[in-house]
Order: sequence, then structure tokens, then C-alpha cells
Amino acid sequence: MNMMLGLGIACITKTARLGTALPIKQPLTLKVSGAFLLWSIMSSLLVVPLSGFHIGRHIGLYLFGLYAVFMATALYVEISSI
Repeated sequence: MNMMLGLGIACITKTARLGTALPIKQPLTLKVSGAFLLWSIMSSLLVVPLSGFHIGRHIGLYLFGLYAVFMATALYVEISSI
């Protein structure tokens, strides 16, 4: 809560002083992380109710596999940007 208020107030005052939006750098790693987070949440929200709210081994293996693909992709993006 303290961090949210501190950053929020600081960003609001800086934006008010500048009169324009603050420039935010969005590296490719952030976009990859957001895409995989969205994919894992949406697929979980779809699969878990369809399986009767029973989280079986296949769902766990799918999520571990998705995490492995995410890690490999994130590492590739980081290494290729050097």
C-alpha cells in the first residue's frame, strides 16, 4: 500500500508538472512476460471449470510445460538483445 501510494503520488505530481504523460520503456521481455501470463491465466480459467474444478495431473503438466516454454523464450529474448 505504501509503495502504491508513494509511486502513484510521485507519478501524478511529475505528470502535472510536465503536462504530458511520462515516457515508459517497454522492453520485449516485459511484453513476452505479459503475453505468457495472460495465456496461462486465460487457459486456466477455461480448462479448470470445464474439468469440474478438478485439477488433475494433465493440467499441472500443461502449466509446467507452459512455464518451461516461457523460460526458454524469455532467455532467448534476453540473450539475443545483448
